[in-house]
Amino acid sequence: MQSLVKKDKQLTDKQVSFLTHYFDVDNPVTFNNARQSCIAAGYAETSYPNVLTQMRNEIIERAKVTLAATSPRAVQQIIDSMTAAHNEGEPLGRTELRFRAAQDILDRSGVNKKQEAVIETKNLHAVVVLPQKNQYEPVEIYNPDERN
Repeated sequence: MQSLVKKDKQLTDKQVSFLTHYFDVDNPVTFNNARQSCIAAGYAETSYPNVLTQMRNEIIERAKVTLAATSPRAVQQIIDSMTAAHNEGEPLGRTELRFRAAQDILDRSGVNKKQEAVIETKNLHAVVVLPQKNQYEPVEIYNPDERN
């Protein structure tokens, strides 16, 4: 299973074991359960938050590889949805749901479409220089009677 993980850094046997347990769909105890996967890999029960943080990139990479591996099944599901006759016992919504799930898998694995957002901003920074303020500027006071 280590071949499914990018070779950016060398993984320890415990890390490989953690990934194997974490992605083992046939084991409901450890699948997608970081605490149980850590225990099965030989880590302390309380270390799962640290292991998740350290293994973040490897988990994401493994998820991408898993999604890509299910793409052929998604393609077949879409073809079956288009060509198969409707079964009497199956609701129409279920067929549509399967079609959308297959389409979503293909979208996420990059086969169908990619959405990219390009955001450009122009930051304008302005500096306003004001004249120096004199401490003893004469002040004119309005005096309507012209008295002192």
